[in-house]
Amino acid sequence: EAAVLGVSGGNRGIEIGSFSALNSGGSITISQTSDRAISVDKGGFSNWNGSVTVSELIGGRGIDLWQSKASINNLKLLDFNNVGSGWKPALQLSGGSSAYINGAVISGSTDGALVSISDGSITKIENSTLTVGSASNAIDAYGSTRLVLPNSNIHLGCAVARRGHLRRFLRHAKSLLSICHLGREGSCAR
Repeated sequence: EAAVLGVSGGNRGIEIGSFSALNSGGSITISQTSDRAISVDKGGFSNWNGSVTVSELIGGRGIDLWQSKASINNLKLLDFNNVGSGWKPALQLSGGSSAYINGAVISGSTDGALVSISDGSITKIENSTLTVGSASNAIDAYGSTRLVLPNSNIHLGCAVARRGHLRRFLRHAKSLLSICHLGREGSCAR
């Protein structure tokens, strides 16, 4: 049976520093952190089997990678809500990080982008769903980044769709390698 790791409360749920790595084959549950649920700074994080569930965050970011590598399967980052707390994404990759994320469900609202990829970072988000309630952008990808979204869906809340943020997202498409499926459910009244 796979091991289970549960972290509740505190500033950061999991923090991985320089030249360190966490490789897990079990289920990881993180809740009620105030700064970052998972922070990787010049290190590595891998969850090859099992799942990673992040919920009930008090503030801060969900997952933050800086000059790091990650492979995350079955990520559930639901009801992320950072409206009014400044620019804090649910998922942030910067400093040339690379990540493979498979089977993710990410939903929520923030003042900035729900997902931010910058500074030469490379990301593949596969077989996943991103649901944006309210945000300045669904995904910010800039600074020579690469993003691939095979078999993934992006659903925009009515407030985001009405403000034209889908157009802003597509304007950044020159940073993207491919968007295999971009979906929008329902209709929004004006």
